[in-house]
Amino acid sequence: KTMKTTPRSRASAAAPARERAALNRGAIVDAALALIDRDGLETLSMRRLGAALGVEAMAIYHHYAGKGELLDAVVERLLAEVRTDAPDADPLDRLRRCVASYRDVAVRHPKAFGLLTNRRFNTPAAFEFYERVLQMLADAGFDARASARMFRLIGYYINGAGLAEI
Repeated sequence: KTMKTTPRSRASAAAPARERAALNRGAIVDAALALIDRDGLETLSMRRLGAALGVEAMAIYHHYAGKGELLDAVVERLLAEVRTDAPDADPLDRLRRCVASYRDVAVRHPKAFGLLTNRRFNTPAAFEFYERVLQMLADAGFDARASARMFRLIGYYINGAGLAEI
């Protein structure tokens, strides 16, 4: 038995295809961060994210292998908001702006900030962030050993201060 299709049924069948075509890694991470910002990290699930995007949760797995990979992408998105620019400026001023910008991420994304404090940075973008901060410390005159110590010290301080503030 063949099914008759009407213009209305064809249009509704085409709608999910258009939504899937618009689905990409950037849209997924934006939606994940928006969900975290609104409802908290503990409530994020692939099912809820899929619902927010208007797709089945399995569609997300075509872009991210799992929730861990998605959370790494959210970390990258948060780190992208941290200013590490102006290489021609005084290194200590650059470092101050970077730390202030990192704190601003905590204020803008209080429910997501815990990812920066508790999740291991293990992506190329996260390592690039490390390298930019370590370069600021090297430019300020610290050797590799002192830069590593200062990096940890500043990181512990700003993560703790950010958590206390939010």
